[in-house]
Amino acid sequence: MSRVCPPRVRARVSALIVAAVSCTPTAPPRPPAPANAEAEGEAALPDPVAAPTNRARGDVLALTIPRADGSGLELRALAGRAVLLELSGSWAESWPARDELHAALLAEFRGELVIVVVVMDPEREALSAASPRRGVELAWDPQGALAAQLQVAALPAALILDREGRLVDALAGASAGAPQRVRDALSSAVRPR
Repeated sequence: MSRVCPPRVRARVSALIVAAVSCTPTAPPRPPAPANAEAEGEAALPDPVAAPTNRARGDVLALTIPRADGSGLELRALAGRAVLLELSGSWAESWPARDELHAALLAEFRGELVIVVVVMDPEREALSAASPRRGVELAWDPQGALAAQLQVAALPAALILDREGRLVDALAGASAGAPQRVRDALSSAVRPR
């Protein structure tokens, strides 16, 4: 038994089909941006140059760094020495020159500096390219959890902490591998003015 649509229903359906076919597609509407994202509970994204991380200078970083051997390194355990926390990988332009920079920094700040290199390559083989030396802690974070926790705006990134674990400076992108800027930040971390 077939059902017959009343003429009024057929007319409505026909009008809807004609309207749908003749409509010009448009982009979906965008939601309005909140006037003040931070007031709405959303953190603003950091600017890689002006603010490479969401952490402010003077903040104490109480983090556990995932070591390459699977154990954790508490930054608090490094108190008494300045820390260069470097998040990078073999894909970074500055990667080949970092060993030379690390050796120079360790010689310059003898006994006053620990360098923590967090290798962010997804493959464990990248760890073999990171030659650890005395004064350098090797860590592996293939998922980027540490960078996410710090809300690092660009990679590679370098965070310089003073002897009490307070953030002195943060560098991201190309500036993270700038030897003089890293050296200057470490000087102020080791020998505060």
